[in-house]
Amino acid sequence: KMSFVGVQIYAGIGSEGERLPGSLRSHLAAGMLSLADVRTGDTVLDPFMGSGTILHVAATTFKASHLIGAEIDHEAFGIAKNRLAGHGTSLSLGSFEDLDLAKIPKGTKLVGNVPFGNRFTTVRTNSLVELTGRVTREGTPFALLLDRGQARELASQVRCRVKNVLVLGRQAAIAYITPWL
Repeated sequence: KMSFVGVQIYAGIGSEGERLPGSLRSHLAAGMLSLADVRTGDTVLDPFMGSGTILHVAATTFKASHLIGAEIDHEAFGIAKNRLAGHGTSLSLGSFEDLDLAKIPKGTKLVGNVPFGNRFTTVRTNSLVELTGRVTREGTPFALLLDRGQARELASQVRCRVKNVLVLGRQAAIAYITPWL
């Protein structure tokens, strides 16, 4: 059995005390990384990395050895780049759709906070289905936080589980495949 409990009242806070829009708190990132069964030496892909919270927790808490991230927002990318310096990263300023998925190592764990709020453009579901299907070959564990409707649609196409959650007062869901359920 599994329980996943997380509370996020406000956006994450950066090193200077500033609020980071769209940023997950570290404990929620850790919960998602646990669902994706991230372990020492793993490669983690966050195609919507924002300020890099998920990748930072993957490196520092879970000891992931290689981090791959993409971000379209220049400010958030700069924060992530500085935050993840020295952690074995491959970071791209641009859309996740520009990533060369053929170069993503087999067994890479996909963990991300898919944009679904007011500030960020919603990711097209067909693009998300393609990304998830190509990265998570052979049932590789993954965890994505996203809009509930999009999570249901994703689950119907890639056969994953969905758990409803609330983030910053918004209805959301975590779509995931984990090896122990």
